[in-house]
Amino acid sequence: MHLLAVMSAICLLMPPMMAPPGANEGDEYAKAGKAFVQLLVEEKYGEAVQCFDETMTAAMPKASLEGIWKQMQLLHGAVQGLDEPTIAAQGPYRLVYVPCRWERAAFRLRVVLDQQKRVAGLFIDPMPPEKPDYLRSIPIVEREVTVGSGEWALPGTLALPKNGPIHAGVVLVHGSGPNDRDETINLSKPFRDLAWGLGEQGIATLRYDKRTLVHGAKMVGGQVTVKEEVIDDALLALDLLRDQNELKGKPVYLLGHSLGASLAPEIAQADGRPAGVIMIAAMGRPSDEVVLEQFEYLASVTPDPESRKKIEEMLKNVQAVRNHELDPGAPVLGGDTAAYWYDFMKRDGEVQVRYAATLPCRLLVIHGGRDYQVTVKDFEVWEKGLADHKHATCKLFPDLNHLMAAGAGKSTPAEYAVENYVDKRVIDLIAAWCRQP
Repeated sequence: MHLLAVMSAICLLMPPMMAPPGANEGDEYAKAGKAFVQLLVEEKYGEAVQCFDETMTAAMPKASLEGIWKQMQLLHGAVQGLDEPTIAAQGPYRLVYVPCRWERAAFRLRVVLDQQKRVAGLFIDPMPPEKPDYLRSIPIVEREVTVGSGEWALPGTLALPKNGPIHAGVVLVHGSGPNDRDETINLSKPFRDLAWGLGEQGIATLRYDKRTLVHGAKMVGGQVTVKEEVIDDALLALDLLRDQNELKGKPVYLLGHSLGASLAPEIAQADGRPAGVIMIAAMGRPSDEVVLEQFEYLASVTPDPESRKKIEEMLKNVQAVRNHELDPGAPVLGGDTAAYWYDFMKRDGEVQVRYAATLPCRLLVIHGGRDYQVTVKDFEVWEKGLADHKHATCKLFPDLNHLMAAGAGKSTPAEYAVENYVDKRVIDLIAAWCRQP
């Protein structure tokens, strides 16, 4: 990735999974982002810098912007045209991806806009990778379902194989944050990828919007723990999938990613009857240790002073939680309370590894070697903890990140801002594992 300017916000280490903006709102941001790029194409640098927020104004004066753009022209020729933008949400910001065709190359400009539609960051990214076959062929049929009932009911999607028999079913349980059913992060949708990829190989899936996304406003100020946030709804989803006519007599598995994976052994123990548990990027160590390590890594790869300052503040916050120095109601780490983290620490990686070691069902643990959020250290803890489990399989993919997308070199938050897909090797492994008798 060619970096034009550092965004004036930081990407949280457990990437916030954000729903896409609404259609009307997206149109407004798309127009603003494309209009800014058009100013660059027309070499109206003075007007372009007028679109900046305060941080960008200080970081990227007119002369610097002009110099970088002229360097791009020297390397790649004149701009031949702009294609239609794509929009994604990241916290309070909107990311506008504008495909830009030079004479000798094609890139996407990622324009980061704040709520006033001011430019808060500008990047030049490579064009996204080609969509895998399982996303082009649409190998599934989907129908809407509801997980649970009453005030906490959640909308969900049952994905069934379009062709051939159904071998098994899988419930997908999200990572941290108010996730939608696709576990959307910017332009990536790992749960959609899993649902379609597994469907191509005869595996049905159930995915659903998370309670903190659908009912977040009602949960503010309440005594929320991971039981209310994750566990209760995962148990209801397992029951719902088993009750589908197409899944009668078929094995039903639990698949968790990140936070969902870290809690999967406890969910399985509470459920008492999953055919097996699949854990993708599950913590194996104390949660505060993992989070501290994440922030320290972010600090090491974050170039601008403002972002580093925010990370250092978060590090102090985590230390205070670790030492139980905060009142239970004190807000920490993106809006969670200290009470939430005190409860989570009682259920963290070490505890879940012990739970998993006692489960009688089959277990599949998958990690990415480029994952800086839940690292190889955690994978090694799972390998050791499940060494005596007769039905456990542990697999590390050295080139995959936290979203199971392939890459090279040192992983940074920037790669989560571009479109990526779950690697087909992961889907093939899970599908083959689910089809085993």
